[in-house]
Amino acid sequence: MTENDAAIAAGNASGSYPSADANVVFYEAFAPYYERLYGRVDVPETVRQWLLLLRDNGILTRQSLTHEPRPKLIDIGCGPGSHLIAWAKAGFLVCGLDSSQTMLNLAARNLEIALPDETIPLYCMDVRSVTDVFERVDLAVSHLNFLNLFAPRELEDTCKGAARLVKPGGYWLVDCSMLKERPSDLRETHVDDGITLIAQFRTTEDCYEQRWLAEGLDATEYYWFHNRQEYEEAAAAGGWRVVDWFEWRPDNSAAPWISSSSVSERNVLVLCRNGANDPGDVAEGKVPHCEESNSSIDISGVEDHAI
Repeated sequence: MTENDAAIAAGNASGSYPSADANVVFYEAFAPYYERLYGRVDVPETVRQWLLLLRDNGILTRQSLTHEPRPKLIDIGCGPGSHLIAWAKAGFLVCGLDSSQTMLNLAARNLEIALPDETIPLYCMDVRSVTDVFERVDLAVSHLNFLNLFAPRELEDTCKGAARLVKPGGYWLVDCSMLKERPSDLRETHVDDGITLIAQFRTTEDCYEQRWLAEGLDATEYYWFHNRQEYEEAAAAGGWRVVDWFEWRPDNSAAPWISSSSVSERNVLVLCRNGANDPGDVAEGKVPHCEESNSSIDISGVEDHAI
């Protein structure tokens, strides 16, 4: 039995499906294969588009390209560090957090190659277990459907952990997906670059189960397609105010964003960190929420050509 199988079995035995650690175990096993599949993503273009979103919605301001200090950014779920490299090249002081040490080993290697003169902190930690040990940042980002990796019962703790990484008044941009309609039970198989994906939607758990097979790999990943209300309630309980939802059309480089109230398969949720020292204080009514008039992050020093 693999570690991934053990995590699934532990979840079944406890009455939850799968266990809370199933995706943590999955990414540790999948890390050596990750870049084979996701290395084709145009990461610099993704970051350029996200910078457009921040600028066009008044979250980022640019006053002087030489102004210090540079804004601080954390990539939550940074994986092998490709987005970290692009954000750093755009002018941010970056750090990364991931639950997989193998992923972070790859990130350290990639950062050393791409940014040999930079010292970029990397933290091995599950975002659901973050403690107040970090210097808080101005902006957090999470790419590649990050929130879909957590079961509904885990969303609030995920949002609370992220809030402990961000200054009050700071922001979190998080990539997530929703389904317009729940599919019936389905099973489909894809093969890509020697890796086989067997996907199945389990209607009883509202969960998309993906089993990845390759030489030396047999591991299962889980996605939950939460609805808009579930995302927003977890964010509010976790210490965040919803700024807006944006439908993301990455293939439309000139106009990739639409402010949207409809359900879309590609979304970026923009959240503002409430003005509390601890995210739990907001849920208990101890501190005021982030003001409706959005605060701005000074991105003086961010390269103009990045936007």
